[in-house]
Formats: sequence, structure tokens, C-alpha cells
Amino acid sequence: MTKWRILDLETAAHPDAHQWVDPVMADAKLFEPIEPNSRLVDPVKVAALFIYLNKTCFNGLYRVNRAGEFNVPIGDYKDPSLFDEDVLRKDAAALKGAIVKQHQFSHMPIVREDFYYLDPPYHKTYDGYNGTGFDDDEHKKLAGYCKELAKAQAHFMLSNSDTPLVRSLYASYHIEVVEASRSVSCKGPQRGKESELIIRNYQ
Repeated sequence: MTKWRILDLETAAHPDAHQWVDPVMADAKLFEPIEPNSRLVDPVKVAALFIYLNKTCFNGLYRVNRAGEFNVPIGDYKDPSLFDEDVLRKDAAALKGAIVKQHQFSHMPIVREDFYYLDPPYHKTYDGYNGTGFDDDEHKKLAGYCKELAKAQAHFMLSNSDTPLVRSLYASYHIEVVEASRSVSCKGPQRGKESELIIRNYQ
């Protein structure tokens, strides 16, 4: 379980958030010791730290180790743009009334005619974002969950790698191949466009 649990976009746009983070921007050495502050409960500071880490870590990657601690190295940025108040307030308005929860996909209630978008760690790619991984068995469990969604007459859309296993798990559904850009890898040759699948139980 990651220690980062709350991101309130409205408080992230609060002037205090900008004032609180600005002093640390000049010293990259503070990037690693910042982890103990994940125990903060002040929503303004938690939101500010979350955005700070996202905007200054390597390629905006979010990853934790087995202890649930953020462990992405600092990125190479000369003048990162941390807070776009207009964007944050629009995001807050769009999410107003939404309920954001963190738990395993199998814990999500299935409701008839609801729409579900599923974006798991892609098959045969890096899957250690949460410290435990997402192996073939997890992909099979996810396919089983999608089967339950379809049986309940709920609608789902899932994105994943174009691999034989994924194709076999979702062979009975509508599969569309799309080209998507990849920019997170630390290895330049591994960046670029790759084929991936968009899978739906509706047309």
C-alpha cells in the first residue's frame, strides 16, 4: 500500500501550496529525504508534495518499493513548471462530486449498465509501480473480472499490450489495435510508437 493516499486538486491550487514547495526547488538534495514527509496529514502539504514529486522526478513516473515508499530518482529539469493554477482549478471542477478510492480492481463493485475503464500495468512491460508487480496470473484475474462485468451488462474498455496472452484472454470481445507513444523508458531506443490494444465489450 502506497503512503500517498490523498490528492486534493483544489488545495493543490491553494497559494500556500506554492509557497511551501518553492523553497525546496533550489536544492536537488532534498528530493530523496522528502520521503519521510509522506506521513503528513495537512492536505495542502500532501497535495503540494505529490505535485512536486510528479513534476521533478524522472519522466513523471510514479513508483514505490515493497515498503510502499516512493523511489523514483530526480529528473534532469532546469526550471520545472510546478503549479498551473488554471489547470488545477479546472481539474478540481471536473472531479467535483467524484469519489476517488485506492484498492484492488476486484474490490470494485459491479453495477449494471455502469461504464468501467481499466488501465492495468501492460503485459510484458514494466509492472513494478506498486512494489508487488502485475504478473500473468493478475492479468488472468483481471480478464475474469471483465467477464463478470459483461455478465452484469456493464460496459468496459480496457487498454493493454498487443501480446498473445492478452489477445487470448479477450478473444470474445471487440479488439482494436492502436498506435501509442512511449516516453517513460530511460533507454532512448525503447521510446516511440508501439501497438497496443483497446478492448471493449460493446461496439
